[in-house]
Amino acid sequence: MAEDATIRRTNLRRLCAVRRWGAADLVKAAGKTYSYWNDLLKSDKKSFGEKAARSLESALGLPRGWLDQAEAEVPAAATSAAGEPQAAYRQAPTWPWRADLYYRMMELPPDELKRLEQIISAYLPSKD
Repeated sequence: MAEDATIRRTNLRRLCAVRRWGAADLVKAAGKTYSYWNDLLKSDKKSFGEKAARSLESALGLPRGWLDQAEAEVPAAATSAAGEPQAAYRQAPTWPWRADLYYRMMELPPDELKRLEQIISAYLPSKD
């Protein structure tokens, strides 16, 4: 049983690494709380049972049992953090700048995207 949880956790971490997701992205895609996903991703002590695995697979559009497969290949059809197919990011953005900048920004890791938002905000006039 503990080995199943280890495999599930490893696959979840790989999925998050490939999709550049963190706990906040999992909250958006699958519900629950930030601390639940953060604990699951960062601690090997957090329980990760079959019910939780099936629920997560369903929410993310993953094949049933995917989390239980040792060294499972991350499927191309996995969903975005908003629970939509990854292709949804390629739709025309509501964006004031060139579309290629939008797509490049969406590929940044969350911490780099946050830093970029802070830099852009520093250049904008205040709304006072």
